[in-house]
Amino acid sequence: CALAVVVPLQHHLLVGISTEVALCMGAVAAMALVFAAFTSAFAVEGRAPVVPLVSWAALGGLLLGLLSLRPERVVLPALAEGDPIVLVVVSGLRADHTGLGSARPSVTPQLDAFGEEALVFEDAHTTSNWSVPSIASVLTGRSPYRHGAGHHDGERQRHTALQPDVDTLASALRRSGYATMAMVGDPRLRLYGLDRGFDGWVEAPKRGAVPTLWRLVEASGVAPLAWPRTVSADEVSDRAIAWVEQQAPEGWFLFVQYADAAVEGPHAAYPEAVAQADEAIGRLLDALPADAWVVIVGDRGRSLGEEHVEMLRTARGSSYGDHAYEEVTHIPLGLRLPTLVPGRMAETVSVVDVAPTILTALSHAPLPLADGVPLEPVFGLPLAPRVVTSQSSRWGLELQSVIAFDHKLMVTRDGRTRLYDRAADPYEQAPLPVGLEQDDLQRQLLSALPPPGGVRVHEDWTVRFSQLAGRLLGRR
Repeated sequence: CALAVVVPLQHHLLVGISTEVALCMGAVAAMALVFAAFTSAFAVEGRAPVVPLVSWAALGGLLLGLLSLRPERVVLPALAEGDPIVLVVVSGLRADHTGLGSARPSVTPQLDAFGEEALVFEDAHTTSNWSVPSIASVLTGRSPYRHGAGHHDGERQRHTALQPDVDTLASALRRSGYATMAMVGDPRLRLYGLDRGFDGWVEAPKRGAVPTLWRLVEASGVAPLAWPRTVSADEVSDRAIAWVEQQAPEGWFLFVQYADAAVEGPHAAYPEAVAQADEAIGRLLDALPADAWVVIVGDRGRSLGEEHVEMLRTARGSSYGDHAYEEVTHIPLGLRLPTLVPGRMAETVSVVDVAPTILTALSHAPLPLADGVPLEPVFGLPLAPRVVTSQSSRWGLELQSVIAFDHKLMVTRDGRTRLYDRAADPYEQAPLPVGLEQDDLQRQLLSALPPPGGVRVHEDWTVRFSQLAGRLLGRR
């Protein structure tokens, strides 16, 4: 019983063998020995073990009673009077599979229709090649090496949570009186602290035939017998629509995340997964108030078997999160505001610009130390040139990329580089040869990247245990 409760914690919050994990598992072993001693103390040969059975049943009933009495997080009533704001993140959505990017025709008719009414940025890029740090960048306006979520130092088998001092879009809106709610398809996001600032966060898939004992395990954020582990796009939309129908006409912020397209599987099944998410998004858009602000963005693309000449991969060599080519970093981005003139922009932007744009449109104070800037076309201004960076932090900061001057540079921790001319080689098949002109350009691009290894993040393991305690108590 004790192991069943702690194993999900060890797997999701303290992945790998470390001092903390060893101490944690040692404590569990000691607990198991105490329970075994208690049972054996009342075991008498030839007599039914009534006392141990009753004691175990009483203990289990007490624990389940405590869990059932924990207060549910209630979304506070809105105090602000602004238009509703809806931020939709579609994990794993490639720009070339939707009309918000460059696909014609695409497999996303609902998103394409949204794009006809929105300001679309055709060359938007993400900050990472996997979902956790990229979504954190959307919510914080910071680059991965500065917000810390999903950071792996390359040595310990552990990813860090959002750093304690990092503010989020949801926190800023809640301080302004907005009711904040999240409907999420990937239940792992909360384990990295991405629920900061939300009054409510709904993520769990529906329970199957789960024995009562497993509710103890589910308290740590894992439903062992609930498959698939992600929530389907239809269910996410159903939950979001039901919540929207209960809200006042103004003063609320809804974050919706779809995970269907990010689930690893056969490449041939990817268009179908994207189409399912698109249909669910269409139902959500139809249910929103006419004056709602809507932002739709992808967190990362997905490799579908593409190969590149002299392909640059991380040392990890995994098929997931190991490179930063366009099929992974190029994502769709569109904004629909009541006063915004629809259009399409070809200039390069980043997901870190999303939160600053929303707050600036609300005349709200900016997020502190944000790397992103407001997107000028939203306010009728020409778009200034951007320098867009990304960091692959899944297996350590082994790979970084920077886009500027119509060129893209990728560099690994051990010094390997690839330089591409984005205008002449949009599919990144012909890296530029070494030369004096290229060397000078490469030095300029390298100056835009953070130092090797990035900024040291806060790695206090007690923060992770406090997150688990918060889940048990129904708090954040």
